[in-house]
Amino acid sequence: MSLFETRDPEFEKALGLAVGTLARQPRTEDYIRKYLQKKGCEVSLIHRVIEYLQERNYINDREYAQWFIRSRVRNNPKSCRALSCELKQKGVAREISDPLLEELDDQELAFAAVERKMDAWQKRYDREKCKRKLFSYLSYRGFGFMEIRQVWDEMGGDE
Repeated sequence: MSLFETRDPEFEKALGLAVGTLARQPRTEDYIRKYLQKKGCEVSLIHRVIEYLQERNYINDREYAQWFIRSRVRNNPKSCRALSCELKQKGVAREISDPLLEELDDQELAFAAVERKMDAWQKRYDREKCKRKLFSYLSYRGFGFMEIRQVWDEMGGDE
């Protein structure tokens, strides 16, 4: 008997491909769909595989979005707007991502993004260069001028 207990070899092959990529890290439904299309699977087969995986909670875009946001906040903080764009690119619907992102505070994310960098910048650069670095670094991560300015002011920027 096979691992997936079906008698359809095409289904088993497609399911094996999907489970193999899911074993490495969580994925969205959209990612799995595109991955299986790229591997040459038929649309009806892809639909069956995705349905099978969703029934067993192997694919859950809400859980994926939570995992992704936690990971980004911990390792590479960005603004809520930037996180929303990344999740959209990964195929997560706004109805799923928006409520999760509402729980975050852009100001806290901005502080988290620069807290490790700021000490090194202050030791290495003069005030003006440090300010440019901070503004550039945070704006690249999607933060607005007001959040960046507040971070600069609270870190003793324009004393």
